[in-house]
Amino acid sequence: MAEIEYSISELHNLFELGLRNSMCINENSDMHNIAVENRDHILGKGNPVKNKMYKNMKISALTNHMNLAGTTETESKHDKAKDFDIIIDDGQIESSANVYKHWADNDPRILSPFEARSNLNKYQPYFKPTGRISDFAVAHSTGVVGLKFPTRSRASKTIAYTDYYNDKDLNCVTVIIDIAKNSYININETFFNKDGLKVYKILYLIRDHACLNLERSLEIDGKDNGANVIESNVIQFPGSTFNYTVQGEGSKYHQDLMYIDVYKDCKTNINGAFDLYGNYINNTIVDVHHIGPNSTSKVDFRSIV
Repeated sequence: MAEIEYSISELHNLFELGLRNSMCINENSDMHNIAVENRDHILGKGNPVKNKMYKNMKISALTNHMNLAGTTETESKHDKAKDFDIIIDDGQIESSANVYKHWADNDPRILSPFEARSNLNKYQPYFKPTGRISDFAVAHSTGVVGLKFPTRSRASKTIAYTDYYNDKDLNCVTVIIDIAKNSYININETFFNKDGLKVYKILYLIRDHACLNLERSLEIDGKDNGANVIESNVIQFPGSTFNYTVQGEGSKYHQDLMYIDVYKDCKTNINGAFDLYGNYINNTIVDVHHIGPNSTSKVDFRSIV
């Protein structure tokens, strides 16, 4: 395919060109139906970048960025991510040998279209269209990947979100982190910048009486050219606990949007800190929806500009 230069403002017009073997094109994908639903919602309702919620988010820095499809893919060596337990990119997940080959009681199962018993199609109801930019991640991703922790597990894992290929095309990354009942899990995430745009849709399921301690950091190197849209959806089942900490310095363009549905008898603690200077951009939304009774949430988010 010849090289095609396009912005995210034009992306909704390019579905039929087959820029990548996305889930909405691949009829054999476990998530094909929901990917098609996201695509049809975009085509019917209009490009999500025009959503009024982005009015004061300096969206032009994102829409003016040009992606280059059809470039030769050069495999990355993951040098920056070699010490992480899990490496994730668009439709790709890698792990160290002890996680991947030896299923200890506390180790998660890899969720991937290439792994048996992933049952990814069962997660489709969690990826309904929202009218936000993350709809592109579901429609255009080549596949959903993730981790599923067993019941009553105790584990600590590090995750690197990085590039599997060195290119300048858009990356759409769709991820599931499924924490089983009565588990206590620590996850440390690092998002690495690329010379281009990455759109993430990450689902965290914290099931009954489980605890997830999530620490997220954003790479400082490469932020001059890096553009990231990260949407996290957290479902707290009854009696669960979610502790979240994030820190960063922004980038050429950055969104960190978190939507949390909290059911009964839950605890939610959110702490964020961004140190911004120059022309670096960060946009943050934390939306905690208390659906059930007897739950508490504390949000402490601060930016220095």
